[in-house]
Amino acid sequence: MLANSVGFDPTTIANDSKLENHLKYLIANQSTMAGTLATGTITASGIAVAAETITIGSVTYTWRAALTGAKATGTITTTGNFSEGETVSVEGQTYTFRATPVSPYDIDIGGSAAASLDNLKQAINQGDTEGAGEGEGTNYGTGTLFHPLVTATTNANDSQIVQARDFGTYANRFMTSETCAAASWGAATMTGGVATIPNEILTTGVAATELDSLKLAINNSATEGTEYSFGTKAHPQVTAEANDNTTQVVTARDFAVGEDIASTKTMTNWAWGATTLASGVSDQNAVDATALAGTGKGQNANV
Repeated sequence: MLANSVGFDPTTIANDSKLENHLKYLIANQSTMAGTLATGTITASGIAVAAETITIGSVTYTWRAALTGAKATGTITTTGNFSEGETVSVEGQTYTFRATPVSPYDIDIGGSAAASLDNLKQAINQGDTEGAGEGEGTNYGTGTLFHPLVTATTNANDSQIVQARDFGTYANRFMTSETCAAASWGAATMTGGVATIPNEILTTGVAATELDSLKLAINNSATEGTEYSFGTKAHPQVTAEANDNTTQVVTARDFAVGEDIASTKTMTNWAWGATTLASGVSDQNAVDATALAGTGKGQNANV
């Protein structure tokens, strides 16, 4: 099989050791006769519509007006400032309000509920989204670490939202509680988490940018979770190559199977040039002509 792969007839040499030497010589001097990767082109005469699909081989992409997936959230709301020793807990971590923070996860009671909530936000995000050490030792206790499961996001003068770090329903069970006279959570657990669905692409109402988003999804490039959904992987069979305002070319990754890759769609305004990728030529290894001549088809004893 090795001899055949380099274009040599092994039956011309009966002696195994000589055959091995000939093959080593040919392999060292072979050149490649490159094949042609199969391609397919989809053309857009208009925009993509939510719920329409485009299929390339083993992967189906679905257009969505909004990508599926949400991070669970919880909101604590105040009607007044916090008092000494009151606590706020978020999924396994308790924060204690103090006139003067002395321990990790102590929160400084500010001059108003809004200031106290700002300090709580800094403590939850310490060393992460708020910047390493911001306010540590003053607005919250030294040694406080950022919460590993949630971040503190938007706050107002009387409320603070916390959000799961990841998409999914798992965070809908995150516990929230408090021992505060003037503050309360909206629910005993965070809510609203929704799992993402891979291979969704966001509609934009502009065909050219939708073709760009398709390219990004196929190649798993740019911003996952923005143009296309989290969990989308690079297509295992094709890459997205050149595109313009109306067309996108996809190219097989493998010389051997390109024309077996189906290209279909359920889109009104987009069309493939064919139902499979086309114009592929299998890759082959060819022995350099000079090297092959030097073997005398197996008769050159000097090899």
